[in-house]
Amino acid sequence: MLSGGEDALQAAADTRQGFVWDSPVPVDWLILGALAVVLWLALLAVSEWRLAKRAWLLPFLWLLRAAAVVALAAAVAGPSRTLTHRQSSRQAVSILVDTSASMTLTDKDEYVPAWTHAGGSPQDTALGQLAAARHHLRRLAAVPPGQWGTPAGEQRWADAVATMTKPEASAGAPEDFRQAAARLAETAEAFTSGRSVLARDCLRVLNEAEAAVTERMNSLEAKSGGGLSGAPAGSGSGGGGGSPSRLQRVADWLEAAESGWLKECREEFDVTLFDAGEVTVPASGTAFQKWRAAAGDASPQRTDLATVLDETARESAVGRTRAVVLVTDGGHNAERGVEAAAARLRGLPLLVVPAGAVIGGPQQKDLSLPSLLAPASVYKNDSMKIEAVVSAAGCEGATVEAVLKEGDRRLETKTFRIRDGAPETPLEFAWKPEKLGRHPLRVELTPLKGEAILDNNHQEISVEVLDDTLRLLIADGEPRWETRYLLNLLKRDARMEFEPLLFAPLHSAEGPPPPPPVFPYDLDGWARYRIVVLGDVTPAQLTPEHQALLVKYVVERGGTLVVIAGGEAMPAAFMAQPLGALIPVTKEAYPEGASYSITLSPEGRTVDSGRLADTAAESSRVWREATERLPVYDLSAYSKPKPQAHVLLQANPLGRTEPPPGRAFLTWQDAGKGRVIYLAAPVTWHLRYLSGDQWHYRFWGQLFQWAVARGMSGGSRTVHLSVDRPRVPQDSPLNVLLRLEDPLGKPVAGAECRAVLRTEKGLEKSVVFTADEKVPGSYRAVLTGLPVGPHRIVAEGAAVDSLLKAEGRQGRIDTAITVDPPANRERRDVLCDLGGIRRLTAAAEGSVVPPGAVADALKNLGLRPAVTERTSLTPVWNQWPWLALILGLLTLEWILRKPAGLL
Repeated sequence: MLSGGEDALQAAADTRQGFVWDSPVPVDWLILGALAVVLWLALLAVSEWRLAKRAWLLPFLWLLRAAAVVALAAAVAGPSRTLTHRQSSRQAVSILVDTSASMTLTDKDEYVPAWTHAGGSPQDTALGQLAAARHHLRRLAAVPPGQWGTPAGEQRWADAVATMTKPEASAGAPEDFRQAAARLAETAEAFTSGRSVLARDCLRVLNEAEAAVTERMNSLEAKSGGGLSGAPAGSGSGGGGGSPSRLQRVADWLEAAESGWLKECREEFDVTLFDAGEVTVPASGTAFQKWRAAAGDASPQRTDLATVLDETARESAVGRTRAVVLVTDGGHNAERGVEAAAARLRGLPLLVVPAGAVIGGPQQKDLSLPSLLAPASVYKNDSMKIEAVVSAAGCEGATVEAVLKEGDRRLETKTFRIRDGAPETPLEFAWKPEKLGRHPLRVELTPLKGEAILDNNHQEISVEVLDDTLRLLIADGEPRWETRYLLNLLKRDARMEFEPLLFAPLHSAEGPPPPPPVFPYDLDGWARYRIVVLGDVTPAQLTPEHQALLVKYVVERGGTLVVIAGGEAMPAAFMAQPLGALIPVTKEAYPEGASYSITLSPEGRTVDSGRLADTAAESSRVWREATERLPVYDLSAYSKPKPQAHVLLQANPLGRTEPPPGRAFLTWQDAGKGRVIYLAAPVTWHLRYLSGDQWHYRFWGQLFQWAVARGMSGGSRTVHLSVDRPRVPQDSPLNVLLRLEDPLGKPVAGAECRAVLRTEKGLEKSVVFTADEKVPGSYRAVLTGLPVGPHRIVAEGAAVDSLLKAEGRQGRIDTAITVDPPANRERRDVLCDLGGIRRLTAAAEGSVVPPGAVADALKNLGLRPAVTERTSLTPVWNQWPWLALILGLLTLEWILRKPAGLL
């Protein structure tokens, strides 16, 4: 996958012809044997002289016999023609560039290593040469001692000596380093001169030399505070003068190298660029432009360095790759660890170039809180968990204190140690609120001595504490399974007070019949309940008069209405009546007999109302499996959300991975001061199948809690500001609701206002409110692209100022929110994981080098072309002319014997 093609393999080929003797017996023995036979033939000719009639023919007979013997001996000697094919193939170097989403982040220049374009500094040059020297020493130590004196072994000794004794590498080096280099040179000279050297002495010299090289590299890095220096002038990509992203720095560095050191390297070996995010693919000719313009949404949302290194190891085993340069921020976040994959690269030079902000070295440390999560609301006297993630750079082994505070009061303190090799440490605090209202909480990390950045050592959240007693009205036409199980759940919850209103009981007790159930006849009667749950009631039971009061209960009193669809009347019979304006869905027919499963919608993954597990993915799996065992067959035709509605749970046709457009199961919308929640089928009890009431109880408990704690809200009698959720992931939109009323309670329409987000650092982001045409006096706005951290949203505008002045109120109307880092670690504003990079290179026996050291390291690795020779033999003695020659000589000798008188 990483190979560079066949053309380069045959770039240098040479063919030569020759001649050799391929005898099965020693040639000298063969010559002695032939001479002995010739001598015997001479003696035979002398004895035949007396018997011959024509003696003058005997020399001719002897010559024929001797020629046949010589021809036969030559045939036994194996004369053969040779054809030698000599081929040299250039070695290859792969430069892998991490293109995952974290590489699109922008770092402060003062914390970014210098991406030198023209050439490395003397220190970088020395580091590159020393990295090559350490590789040669390790290769020598891995070679069997018996091969140290071979030509290949002598070449490796020479490479190690040459790189370790270069002036740049040894300039300013301590005496121990110079002595180790001298001993290495003496040992190498012993092999070239043929002197005997003990293997144990050679191994001791190699170990001492490697230790000296490693100590020298550590010393050079320490002199620059961990290998850091300011970004060089002009290293940006010209994007408006701002700091370039990590990929932009890499692209500029490599593009400048194409006319510099990379061009020189390509004269000796092949160099290929590769995109290396989750997988490794060759980079196109427009790689630099693409990397400079890389957007996080288009980049891989995961860094899988283990897969990248596995592919590299396979290529090195079957291809021409003989060295690897990996440019990465070290943000490996795949399930499989990277050390095992890196270990497969041992013996292959691996140079890792850190990208991104680096805090390292003894004087450069940094603690940060990239994530702080807690429920948006909690009941009074209930225990809740607050989960924090501590990120540490350059703090291995340090003891850290984390404190949970409310104002200046300490609630809990955690002391922990930063483990070596752990880029993030999870923490969990427990808190049991005793007072109602909104509580601002803060987690602080006590700064370490010499810590570089302190403004990321804390995060704030805000939690609303609710009354632990929640009063509900549960009404249904008859006790359906959904209603029965819901009532059973509420009976077991001491925090819930409920009043059932069933119009068709299954039986009646003995004695006088009970009075018929009836809905409240006045607004105060409805307002007794925090939540009203309506099942499949009819307009005869919930009359238009009752509906008008219910609408006021939601819109004016801020009540919460939960509607569960049914097959009798709800919601079809109410769409043309007063209640219809509150229903957040419209009708859309679907095929008869269709079955559905339920999963979380994209918005549902960001709120707690539909969560059944700790993660959105696990929650979606529970919903899907529960409703696939018992599919939803009675989904209401009223399941198409209105434009202003929000979908938290969606209905997917079984057998399809994506839902049809607009089909929803759990929908909600704000209505004036209140909220309406709609379920398109009475099937949540399916969650009990094979799992008891665990998921069913959790769903309804979270739904009620989420409904009554709807957002961080603030305001006065005339201006009310709220958000749909107090905590929002950075990559999710935030819905803001503004309600304006005059001092007499009349809605104020046609106002021009805006929502302004203000951060602790003084940054602002604003958006204009849009009037809700169906709810006079209500205005909505959507904020996106929010910065991470605690913020406040302020309502501004002439109408707001006028209403507050008429009310006699000073100040402004605002509400607090917290923007959490994305769940995807790629999206967090993270530092380069230098600790993870060092562990990776240690497993692969590679080196961490700055960008300026790459050129010298590659040039000193000894990546010479690999030469192979193939020689073919074509025997000559086994051809027919040779046999004919021998037979012809013997035949002619036999013919001349008669004239000579020997027959």
